[in-house]
Amino acid sequence: MSLRYVREMSFQLLYQFEFQSDHIEAQSAAFLDLAQAGELAMQQLYDIKWDVAEQAESVRIAQAVNAKKQELDAVYEPHLIGWKISRLPKIDKVILRLAVYELLYRREVPVSVVLNEAVELIKSYSDLKSKAYVNAVLGNVVKANIKKIAQLRAIPEEEITNTLSYKYAENEEA
Repeated sequence: MSLRYVREMSFQLLYQFEFQSDHIEAQSAAFLDLAQAGELAMQQLYDIKWDVAEQAESVRIAQAVNAKKQELDAVYEPHLIGWKISRLPKIDKVILRLAVYELLYRREVPVSVVLNEAVELIKSYSDLKSKAYVNAVLGNVVKANIKKIAQLRAIPEEEITNTLSYKYAENEEA
C-alpha cells in the first residue's frame, strides 16, 4: 500500500467533512468501519488490501487537516488570484488544504511528492482547468514558506527550488 492511497482516502473523508461538519468522530468511525469491511468504493474499485494502520493514518490525517482548516486556508488564501475561498470548488479547497498541511507538517513527505500528488488528485476528482491553478497556488505557497518547509525537512532551500515540480509550479499561470 502506498501513501498515495492513504492520502486519497484522507481526501475523501475531508471532502465528506465539507458537507457534514458535525460529528467528525462518528463520521471517522463509520469510515473506518467501512474500510475494515472492505466496503469503501475506492477499495472495491482498485481491489486495495488496506491494513488497519493505514486506515487509521488516513483518518488521523483527515482529522488533523480538518482541525487546522482555518490556519491552512489562511496560508493559501493570499495566493488565490481572482478567487475567494468561498468561491473555490469544494474539491479544490480540500486538495489545497491537504497539500498545505503536508507541506507544513509532514516532514517525511518530499515537497515534489506533495505537489505531484495534489495534481494527481485534481486530475482524478476536479476539472482539468483547476490543475494549473492549484499547482500555481501551491507553487506560490512553497515560495512564500520555503524557509519553514526546508527547516521542517532539515534540507537546504535549494533542494526544493531545484526540483522539476517546483519549477513547473512556479511557472504556471494563476
